[in-house]
Amino acid sequence: MRNYDWGYSAVCVYSVGYISKHFRTSSLKNYSGKTPAVKPGQCLRGNEKTPPETFKVIDSYPEVADQMNGKTIFYNKHHYQKLGVHQVQAANNENYDVLYLATDKGSIHKVIVLPSGPMNILEIQPFQSQAVILAMILDKLRNELIVASANEVVQVPMASCGAYKNNCGSCVLSRDPYCGWVNEKCTSINEHGNRTVLQSISHDVPQNICPTSNNSEGNSRSPYAKEVSVALHSRYFMNCSQESHYANYTWFHNDRPVAHCNSGHRHCLHFIDNMTAELYGKYSCVSTEDWFNQTVITEYLENPSQGSRERQEKSIGFASTPSLSFWLGLLHMTAIVFIVQ
Repeated sequence: MRNYDWGYSAVCVYSVGYISKHFRTSSLKNYSGKTPAVKPGQCLRGNEKTPPETFKVIDSYPEVADQMNGKTIFYNKHHYQKLGVHQVQAANNENYDVLYLATDKGSIHKVIVLPSGPMNILEIQPFQSQAVILAMILDKLRNELIVASANEVVQVPMASCGAYKNNCGSCVLSRDPYCGWVNEKCTSINEHGNRTVLQSISHDVPQNICPTSNNSEGNSRSPYAKEVSVALHSRYFMNCSQESHYANYTWFHNDRPVAHCNSGHRHCLHFIDNMTAELYGKYSCVSTEDWFNQTVITEYLENPSQGSRERQEKSIGFASTPSLSFWLGLLHMTAIVFIVQ
């Protein structure tokens, strides 16, 4: 893993054979003396020992002259500090390398290496509040990440399938080799037979992979809907968490687009600087990725004074409208008057 001066990090892969060849054949940087009988990095057989002369050369000239060029498999603007690699077998019985990259902001990027290139499929927030990741260990027997900060140690399942909601489109478009759609749920493929799991590990996910009922926006509406009272002439902002790095997000006001966010960001915000009467109503954040749309969150903005006035008018209306018991009582009193007379 490399960190560059211009703010990018890169993950590179080197073969052991390539490294061994460099140690055997490359000269040492800035060293012009006689090559020791045992070169630095040379492996000896049996009980042979490296002579002191070799250690003296290594101490003064620790670098090889020839540049060691590895294959760059992933780079990003984030500053990565820790790296873990896990190989997992997907539902198609193919093995895929998954990188877990800890950033300096306390998050973990989950990256799958595909033949056509890597994909950052999920950003994991291991702690309740943002904290620097001091240690990260992959427990490959339990399929868990053990992550530590200065105050916490947490266990994070590698198959964090719940992050992709419970709809088929979101699940299969995640390209997560640990997860698949089965029994109307996005869940770990290890819990079910691979033949029953819907999963696609490729850049181009086929549109007809999901049942028809799971491809439409109407069947994937957000369960996160709330009513919010916002006073006139006040400020208010709405936040839509961008769960997919490859989806575009749009805020709609009463089904008209009012804000758009491109993929690659963590949040899609819509800010109202001055609340006016025409800005009240329904706001929905919709994500679009390939052929799949879903409503992530919905907010209904209401005028608190108007709502109070409507409730008061309803209360007055009910009080001023004579009830059935009122008319029966009046009829009963009229009958008594006639009898007395």
